[in-house]
Amino acid sequence: MGQSPELIAIQDFLSTCIPFDELDDSIIEGLLGSIEINYYRKGTVFAAAHLNDGLRIVRSGAAELRSSADLLLDRLAEGDSFNLAGLNSEQPGIKAILIEDALIYTLPELAYQQLRSDNRFF
Repeated sequence: MGQSPELIAIQDFLSTCIPFDELDDSIIEGLLGSIEINYYRKGTVFAAAHLNDGLRIVRSGAAELRSSADLLLDRLAEGDSFNLAGLNSEQPGIKAILIEDALIYTLPELAYQQLRSDNRFF
């Protein structure tokens, strides 16, 4: 039995996103059961309490990465991803703030770390 149209749409989207675009389709397909899909309102902040939540991929909407001094570090849009634990290991206090309502795909931390250990692109 084939995949549902919804899962096919998620796989097609991920295959266009860096660094997922470097992975074989079979690897992306294997991740689909782990992906969490959530809608968040503008103004939602992902900070220290979310460090071990995994890799977030922006499906729609936009976010800003800000330093502990509230300096703008980067602006993220559809197809961009971020992992707060990795960002904070280099510069503690980084947070992501949604500047638009957003649909976010999250690859949980364990699945993300396994993907990182198995693939040099991560």
